[in-house]
Amino acid sequence: MSSTPEGKVKKDIKKLLDEAGFWRAGAKQPDIPVAGSYYMPVQNGMGVIGIPDFVGVAWGGRRFDIEAKAPGEAPTPNQLKRHEEIVAAGGIVLVVDDVSKLAEFFNDHPPNEPWEPPCR
Repeated sequence: MSSTPEGKVKKDIKKLLDEAGFWRAGAKQPDIPVAGSYYMPVQNGMGVIGIPDFVGVAWGGRRFDIEAKAPGEAPTPNQLKRHEEIVAAGGIVLVVDDVSKLAEFFNDHPPNEPWEPPCR
């Protein structure tokens, strides 16, 4: 996964989410309370175009989605349309091209405290 600049960002996001206490779907559930869970939808061209790279739920049922991008890259028009739909439904979408931005978000919005959507 990390052979491309975007792949490296995805790898860093997974590491940060794991360290923040989020349970990754398909992994062994930890014996300790978790901050939430996340998964990475399969991007095989058979589903809806533009779904974010990470779909998660934080403690308390707050949905968040993360679109990973290579540094300096922007979401495609299809991705932006999906982001609008998610935000309209009360979700949070984060476009991350540097994992420090995600770390800052979780520092400002701890997973176990209420968030004021939409954050973007």
